[in-house]
Amino acid sequence: MRIDRIYTTENLFSKASEWSIENSGIPTDHQMTSIKIYNLNSPKISQGQWALKPFIIKDHEFISKIEAKGMKTLTNLNKPPQKNPQAALQNLTEHICQNAKCLTKEKIGRTNAEIRNLERNKEKIIEKANSLDGANCLGVSETGDMLCPSTHRAPTYLWNGHSKG
Repeated sequence: MRIDRIYTTENLFSKASEWSIENSGIPTDHQMTSIKIYNLNSPKISQGQWALKPFIIKDHEFISKIEAKGMKTLTNLNKPPQKNPQAALQNLTEHICQNAKCLTKEKIGRTNAEIRNLERNKEKIIEKANSLDGANCLGVSETGDMLCPSTHRAPTYLWNGHSKG
């Protein structure tokens, strides 16, 4: 077998890691070379690090509560029992994360319930439409359109007293 190569610049070489040479899975005399290239300026987000969901950030009521709690924390820093700003920040961060996680579960639960409700309603409409014996229609498609034979004419509408269609 041949060992194939990767040619790179010095700049790209410094950002590359996890070099590997593997069989490609395709019958050939070449091997597949691969590397991972990292952007050293990108923020590090490790596995398991929690982040606010975008729909939570857009929740104005939640953001207002965060602002109020943050202002309260700042004012409490000037009072005698609270002298450690790092501990105050840690408590504020934990409070925000806990409330955001609860709100996320609540909103996702409501959204999932709404989706299930819409799906049940869709099934009821399809069943009802399919059980109707009228108009020579074959039923209702997944999109909600009536399935009728193409030999039927489109309905006739009156336009300024004249038949149209």
